[in-house]
Amino acid sequence: HNCDYCYARSLLDFRGLWHPNNPKFIDLKEAYKIIKNEIPKNQITRLWGMTDCFQPVERVHKMTYNVLKAFNYYKKGYLIVTKSEIFRGIR
Repeated sequence: HNCDYCYARSLLDFRGLWHPNNPKFIDLKEAYKIIKNEIPKNQITRLWGMTDCFQPVERVHKMTYNVLKAFNYYKKGYLIVTKSEIFRGIR
C-alpha cells in the first residue's frame, strides 16, 4: 500500500531498500519447507503483522495466496492481519 505509517517502509526506506514499484518475492519452495519443518502444528502464526500481506500487487502475483495454500496443506494455523479490500472480497 506504500502507506506513510508503514513499519516496513520506515525501516527500509532510509537504507535504500524500499522499492514499492519493484517488490521482492518470497521463494515459494523455501516457504513450503519452512512451514512444513519449522512451524509446530499447535502454533498459530501471525502473518504479516508488520506489513500487509494483501497489498495491491497480490492481485497479480498471488504470493500470499500460495503461502496460505502451504499453511493449509500442512494443516498449520495462522492469523491474518490486513486492512486490504482484497481479503474482504471487496473489488
